[in-house]
Amino acid sequence: MLKFLGKPTITFAEFPDEIAVVVNISGCPCHCDSCSEPELRQDVGQDLTDSEIIRIIQQNPGASVFGIMGGDRSHEDVARIAKVVHAAGLKIGMYSGMDSRDPILLECLDIYKYGRWIPFRGPVDTWKDQIGGPLCLPTSNQVYLEKHGGEW
Repeated sequence: MLKFLGKPTITFAEFPDEIAVVVNISGCPCHCDSCSEPELRQDVGQDLTDSEIIRIIQQNPGASVFGIMGGDRSHEDVARIAKVVHAAGLKIGMYSGMDSRDPILLECLDIYKYGRWIPFRGPVDTWKDQIGGPLCLPTSNQVYLEKHGGEW
């Protein structure tokens, strides 16, 4: 069972053109260099049960996406979560720190953002020559996929 740490948050940035209620999943196996949330490496927090997912969705009625930040410890559990989220009428999106796509996730997600977090190093004027950073930059190594009509 995947666990989430902290309070779910509403974001407009993680999944463009969507209002997402997002949970941070613990037990991350990726161990990205300069991780912004190293506490998520530990297997800590509250179980993300079906009833907890429904509670989170009901407490955030304006959300269009249930977002999972992490979840790479168990893609099978992400598929279970996706069924609950879809039954509640929301899309499901995930940020995976893995560098490649997983067929399990391609099957169950509506939005799939993947790619290891690579921070920029050195002076700001050298960042344009580096690969990494967030999706909003052309140098990002991350990939954003969205399903439309059942197709990626």
